[in-house]
Amino acid sequence: MTFSRQDIQSLQLPVRTGDKTITGVLDGTTTVQIVDLGDVFAKVSFQATGTLLGTIEFSLNGVNFANSTAIAAANAIASFSTHNVCSIRVTRTSGTGRLVMASE
Repeated sequence: MTFSRQDIQSLQLPVRTGDKTITGVLDGTTTVQIVDLGDVFAKVSFQATGTLLGTIEFSLNGVNFANSTAIAAANAIASFSTHNVCSIRVTRTSGTGRLVMASE
């Protein structure tokens, strides 16, 4: 059986190339959250909501974290692309809000 090029292209499934994750609310009660990305990503961009300030760290094994990066003022977007990562640890130092992460 043969297929035309058009048939083959219409049967191809979309490939997911990224993911979006949002932490729970980080406030005076919850100050640290570890996020498992569920896959290996080469670039992670992040943006805080509210008045959240703190740090974000990256890991392959979900146990040992490194490359601490500051969470800038709310609404500022920053990125990390030095190493592949699977897990992220978010630590709140002040304020209240969530951290939104987009990975690819």
